[in-house]
Amino acid sequence: MKKFLLSTWVLLSIMFFNTAVKAQYKIFNHNGINRKYIIHLPPLLPPNSPLVFMLHGYGGTAFNMIDYTGMSEIADANQFAVCYPEGTKDEWGVNCWNLHYDFQMGMNIDDVDFLDSLAVYLQNKHHLDPEKTYCSGHSNGGDMCYMIACQDSGTFTAVAAVAGCLMKWIHDSCYNASPIPVFEIHVTEDETTLWNGDLGNVQGYGPYYGVPFTFDFWTTVNNCQNELIDTLPDLDPTDGSIVITQKRVDGINGNQVWLYKMLGAGHSWPGTGGSGTNMDINTSAEIWSFFQKCTSLTSVDKTTIFMHTISLAPNPTKMSVKVILDPFYSKLSYKLHDLTGRTILQGFLNHKETLLDVSHLSKGAYLLKTNDSSVKVLKIIVE
Repeated sequence: MKKFLLSTWVLLSIMFFNTAVKAQYKIFNHNGINRKYIIHLPPLLPPNSPLVFMLHGYGGTAFNMIDYTGMSEIADANQFAVCYPEGTKDEWGVNCWNLHYDFQMGMNIDDVDFLDSLAVYLQNKHHLDPEKTYCSGHSNGGDMCYMIACQDSGTFTAVAAVAGCLMKWIHDSCYNASPIPVFEIHVTEDETTLWNGDLGNVQGYGPYYGVPFTFDFWTTVNNCQNELIDTLPDLDPTDGSIVITQKRVDGINGNQVWLYKMLGAGHSWPGTGGSGTNMDINTSAEIWSFFQKCTSLTSVDKTTIFMHTISLAPNPTKMSVKVILDPFYSKLSYKLHDLTGRTILQGFLNHKETLLDVSHLSKGAYLLKTNDSSVKVLKIIVE
């Protein structure tokens, strides 16, 4: 079964044990638990640069993800920050993200809130752009990307899942999902994360949907109107694999949903080499290209939508603040963070107005985020 197997990069990490000496774990306390992460900041990184999260697979680590993906090199060439967070150990003693798989029913870690809170903390600490914060992952980390797309409060503005799957329980709870650009890279012959899914739960870690269904689901969420299909050049005929791209475009806020369909490869991070790995693309470079495309298409729309969707009154405030939504929305979920990234309040905003009681909060600034990534982060000042 997929989640009982160590991710491919754990086995290959022996080959790639070249991680820069300067890369060191940092600690972020979330819900009383010290969580580990590594942050890569290119030299002379300007303020308001993008931030990309990279999530390892089952049994992986932050260091494995650095070596395996080469995303830090892409970041240095394109001037963005990369965070490599690390999961916690399940009851089997294996590092992972908590997707509530059938064999992990004892886990009570809220990884969505951890990643959300860590992102807010890093945005503030390193002066990074909250409108250009993205998340990618492989296998278990790719599954987590879909969970973030469904449940996150708008912190991550696009996701890219490599060999990930959409768990049925996540899909069923995703009825209120907001439009968000999604990129999926998947292999038709993947024997770990099955192309056609496993709704019958034969693998034993919970039913999940196949790639075509998942691709159609996110197309519908984003209301994409057109599709572009292409076959990429077969740059390495020896890998026994080709790449077909499907790009569904012209969605809400200009959103796009991409699928890179690989024929004749295995459960891996394409471009890294090794048996069963497609070598026609550099996966990390393709992911960054997608994130850049998301930013360029939606930057104008985000400004326009923000000016007409949410207002706060009074602000600053001592007792409460009224959050007023544009009638365009029937309901949005929200989280209120302090400047360390800790979640203070969370709940729902209705289509008219919602009164938030902040009288119990200490004086200072707080950040209000919704699950619509097109809406800017709002700052509430408590006097």
